[in-house]
Amino acid sequence: IEEDYATCIDLTNAVIATGGSVVYSERAMRSLGERGVIVHLDLPVERIEQRLANLPTRGVVMEKGQTLRSLYAQREPLYRKYAQVTIDCTDKTHEQIVVEMVAVLG
Repeated sequence: IEEDYATCIDLTNAVIATGGSVVYSERAMRSLGERGVIVHLDLPVERIEQRLANLPTRGVVMEKGQTLRSLYAQREPLYRKYAQVTIDCTDKTHEQIVVEMVAVLG
């Protein structure tokens, strides 16, 4: 369902924050990249762990026994593969990240 939605959604004047698993679909990621700019917000796994302290209530889908670190290790190469722009978010506020995105995407 996520793949189908990602390939047909209207991207006109839109920012799409995909679910984490859409990156597993080459079809969806290619479609998004052809119709917009894929921005990877890069953050070390240690910072993600701090931000997702309430992981069970966040809706992050993981396989039984999977850890956040193993999920990160699985997805990070895919995020980098499809990213047209990567922004290092280490030690930046949300506001600083938005300002950088606007500057890069102009």
